[in-house]
Amino acid sequence: MKRRLIICAMACLLPLTGNGQENPKEYLNKVLDNLNTIQSAAYLCHKENFQPGDTLPLSTSQPFYREMAFPQDTTVGYVLTIAPDKHSERLNYAYDGYRKYDFFPDKKGVIIDDYTYRPSPFRIVASPFFHFCREIISYTLNTTDNIRFEIEEEEDCYHFKLTIDEDTQVEFIGKVIHMPKSPFYVDPLSIYEIWISKENDLPYKIKRNMSHDINTMECIKPEFNKLAIQDFNIIKYIPADYEIRTKEENDKKTRTPSHDLTGQPAPPWTLNDGDSQPISLNDFKSKVLVICITGVGCGACQAAVPFLKELKSHYQEGEVELVAFESWSRRESAVKAYKEKKQLNYTILVATDQTIKDYQTNGSAPWFFILDEQRVIQKAIRGYGGERTNKEITDAITTILTK
Repeated sequence: MKRRLIICAMACLLPLTGNGQENPKEYLNKVLDNLNTIQSAAYLCHKENFQPGDTLPLSTSQPFYREMAFPQDTTVGYVLTIAPDKHSERLNYAYDGYRKYDFFPDKKGVIIDDYTYRPSPFRIVASPFFHFCREIISYTLNTTDNIRFEIEEEEDCYHFKLTIDEDTQVEFIGKVIHMPKSPFYVDPLSIYEIWISKENDLPYKIKRNMSHDINTMECIKPEFNKLAIQDFNIIKYIPADYEIRTKEENDKKTRTPSHDLTGQPAPPWTLNDGDSQPISLNDFKSKVLVICITGVGCGACQAAVPFLKELKSHYQEGEVELVAFESWSRRESAVKAYKEKKQLNYTILVATDQTIKDYQTNGSAPWFFILDEQRVIQKAIRGYGGERTNKEITDAITTILTK
């Protein structure tokens, strides 16, 4: 049975009430002290990603992590490698304090980002488990942001839950990052949960819960303080037959060519909806068909939803129909959960690799294709710019209907 130990009020840490147990602030400081003794760690990490509202994970993996404190890097503060499993000599990902390395074994290549190409206010680096937990707990104890937290006692652990109620989402990437505001509405509430073992007062599981994305990390059989900085010399992990590219070089080589399907018949498709029911292009009989290629977790895509839900109401029966292709999660359960959450009044289907290839979107979203009665593409629009894009779509529909 769970027993709630503490509830912390809004804003900074206010006086806490106890129940005979250790003072909650003192306990979190103890956990933080334990985390600070960990200079390096190696462990399997069970990872799951979820679409909000969906109980089935979009992806599950169990890579092997190695992390180490690296104070010389004042931007992030750690180095990191991620391998497919504990015994693999190959890497999937690495950060050496200066550069990020993305490995692509199927293409025998590695892309190196030194953060000088298209720099941002912070470095986007994967968060290793123990540094991630350390940052969250330290923030909880020291922030003046609007937060509330609680700790519940469970059989073998304490369950810590932090809710951050700021104007923007808060991420932890080596330091606290108040994310830039999106031009589209994104629920800024940020929730982090940590499960702390009673055996050693160290975290073993963490959950990050955002309005667009949920993921968990569970640390399995960690080994502490056995690594040296030489273990993070990433060059030695790059196979001799791999092509090495910088991020800038790769962007130039893989840049999507100018998209021009206008005037061509729409590629045919038969795709499943969230209930595993197949629906094809030929099932739509309207004079105009709008295809929206979307992505769960895409802010711009979500911003377009209110306009798309209202679209058909402006036209007579049989004039305009709308269908969306979910191109990111590719899961029927995620599509069903998304449709219910957004209360969509139009069809949404699960895209396939072939669909994405045929419509040449290269995985980006959103895209809008406006088809005439013969199902010829009369207009293709990339991205969503609010009223400007709404007008582009309605103008294209009007042009077709008045011919």
